[in-house]
Amino acid sequence: RGDDAAFGEKMKRLRDELGFPKGRSFDRHSFIFLISTIIFMVVVTTFDSFVVKRPTSNFMMGLGSLLFILGAIIRMIGSHTLGRHYSLRVLEQDGHELVKGGIYSVVRHPLYTGGMLMATGFVVFFNSSYGAITLLLLAFAGLYRIKVEETFLLWKFGKDYEKYRERVK
Repeated sequence: RGDDAAFGEKMKRLRDELGFPKGRSFDRHSFIFLISTIIFMVVVTTFDSFVVKRPTSNFMMGLGSLLFILGAIIRMIGSHTLGRHYSLRVLEQDGHELVKGGIYSVVRHPLYTGGMLMATGFVVFFNSSYGAITLLLLAFAGLYRIKVEETFLLWKFGKDYEKYRERVK
């Protein structure tokens, strides 16, 4: 019982601190940061491959293609599972529900997991060491975005999301 009261207080403080009005984006600039990082990774990798003319092999191109396609499939399954709840922005929608089925019963963030696989595949395909370095920045941007999203989901769904988070890694 005391645990529920402590959780309730924690959620009240979170709501007061963050002030999540309905229909407004809660991105905290995470979307811009993530997209900018993706663009930067593509430019650096492409530059490294075509200007520096780093050689690649059929094996690297095949592996990169496989990773990219696997990531794209995971992202498509994730967005299809979300259905009408899919959005590029972190925001509260009418009839917002916590999606826990399908791929979300196995992977908590399949869209970000798929995106990282796609980015890794892109870098491997072009055999870009500079691109590999940008993957670290992309991972940081993705983790920041996940933190923003999880804060919102915790605010919106409370204990239900906490239980889901404990069950699905």
